[in-house]
Amino acid sequence: MTRKCKCHGISGSCQFKTCWYVSPDFRLVGTLLKEKFSSAIFVNSQNKNNGVFNPRTENGARGSSGVFGGARRLSLSRELVYFEKSPDF
Repeated sequence: MTRKCKCHGISGSCQFKTCWYVSPDFRLVGTLLKEKFSSAIFVNSQNKNNGVFNPRTENGARGSSGVFGGARRLSLSRELVYFEKSPDF
């Protein structure tokens, strides 16, 4: 979200300023979602509650260390992950 402001006053003087937040362009949002979708990470869900996840590649092979570089959930906070493949309708 970006902040837009407009000045109010005589001859463009900024005696009063009104500001509001504006949503980004719809095309930009769509492009970012498409990029996230194409780079989504498959996560093998396990209920161990230890914060470690096991990402898998598209063919099901494990990463080099078994865990995503020893990463914890925090590193996935800005990534798109999925637990099972969607059905193809």
